[in-house]
Amino acid sequence: MRALTDTEPCGKPDVNTRPDRPARLHVQLASGSPDTYDVRKVRVHNHREHIVSESQDKSAPLFTAVANGSIEAATAALDAGAIVDTRDDDGWSALDRAAGRGDTPMVQLLLDHGADPFGTGPEQRTAYDIAVAAGRLDTARALRSVQVRLDPTSADDHLWRPYCKAYQLGQLRVAAGWDAAARADELTDDSVVFLHDDYTVTRAMWPGEDVVFDAVTPDWITFCQQVLTFAVPDELDLVPKP
Repeated sequence: MRALTDTEPCGKPDVNTRPDRPARLHVQLASGSPDTYDVRKVRVHNHREHIVSESQDKSAPLFTAVANGSIEAATAALDAGAIVDTRDDDGWSALDRAAGRGDTPMVQLLLDHGADPFGTGPEQRTAYDIAVAAGRLDTARALRSVQVRLDPTSADDHLWRPYCKAYQLGQLRVAAGWDAAARADELTDDSVVFLHDDYTVTRAMWPGEDVVFDAVTPDWITFCQQVLTFAVPDELDLVPKP
């Protein structure tokens, strides 16, 4: 049986003009790293005037303390009236700066003083997003735990959904009940199909399109998890180490 390789194309999506298709799709080859396709995302860059406000002036010592990694100085700045969620000329808060540095104790201090873990700047990134992008795993975990505690529904935001992984059909056909339920008579064992996070199987990478198998049962889910070792990745599992 021909094996899939990390370099084998799994079908990049064409231009997404379908409103029912997801705006982001995570696709993984059987032996490769997941790829993320932003298929309907348009990034608009707006000119932003940088205005040095009174709150920035008050918070300047806080930003200096964060840059120096000084908990003592940061505490003093906060006690002196620094506004914890003030943003600098780049649109970053002190929490963002601490997250990018991977300074978990500083992050915790700022959170204890009321920093907003869901706050975003011009790039629409939270401090958690910044920590992830910088590969600061311990800091990202600390920020995520606070987000989930404040908003339990945010836990699902950290899984790569919608997600699918490519397999050769022969790997799936060994499952009990496959032949009776699948719509794949014209496919061969070497045909590449996609297993989705809802445990359906399609010929296309798009969920719900060209469905080959949708008889999802507890036995099928167990087969996928135990035999195929299928699981939706947590984004922190995919963060490169700095």
